[in-house]
Amino acid sequence: MKISLILCTIHRVDELGRFLSSLSCQKNQNFELIIVDQNPDDRLQSLCKNYANSMALRHFQVNFKGLSRARNFGLQYASGDIIAFPDDDCWYGDIYLLKTVSEIFKKDQQIDMVSFPAFDGRGEGIANFPKHPAQISLYNILQTVISFSLFSRSTVLAQDLRFNEALGVGSPSPTQSGEETDWVLRALAKGYTAQYLTSASVNHPRVRCQYHDPAYQRKIFLYSLGYGQLLKQYRFPVSVILRSFIRPLGGALIFLLQGQLSKAKYHAKIFKGRFVGYFLKPW
Repeated sequence: MKISLILCTIHRVDELGRFLSSLSCQKNQNFELIIVDQNPDDRLQSLCKNYANSMALRHFQVNFKGLSRARNFGLQYASGDIIAFPDDDCWYGDIYLLKTVSEIFKKDQQIDMVSFPAFDGRGEGIANFPKHPAQISLYNILQTVISFSLFSRSTVLAQDLRFNEALGVGSPSPTQSGEETDWVLRALAKGYTAQYLTSASVNHPRVRCQYHDPAYQRKIFLYSLGYGQLLKQYRFPVSVILRSFIRPLGGALIFLLQGQLSKAKYHAKIFKGRFVGYFLKPW
């Protein structure tokens, strides 16, 4: 089965080079890479030329910004049976990843989407991914789905299921996250199935919290807006909603009592973002 990889990028060069290098080592080479380049200059030209002869690579430079919009742009050129959306700073350290993905979809025709955990390259998870496989649902989607480790049959995307361009990094709304969760939830509502599996993994750098950086805390607030909006729009179970609010609020209080004001403010920003997002009118 052919796999279409739609990678949207801006600013990064070395990280993209790492991803391309990891792709060249994959045991399954039946893939195409579609790079949607949002840089205002030609910084990626030489890098793309270096790999153009060793893999099926198409490089498009666009004059707009927005991750969801760029992914939708790339989808119109995808010809694979399976679609994926790698980040420009992730990499496929598991050389059997694409082979495993292809075999999963071949073996089980009932699986429409599959998600894997992500590690930082040193064996440590970058988030609290479950240790065991599970069917993805409202109860666990916030722990099991992240865009760069998600693979979908192209038939799902053929049903006019595109990313909401009002969500995600670079979108025109303040809601700067949640686009992949929103997309998967809409697919599930149409009757498609999604599985979280641990038989493979994707690598991604661990995000380091910059507690003293106001710009970083602002970004976290905007990300949390999307989180809160999803909780309301899709009517998550009460247990999930309560946990989503209690954890950052509890973290803020604990760090405040410990005198760690920057960390307390960071967790308070998450709580505030989720709370505001929950009552924000959907975009």
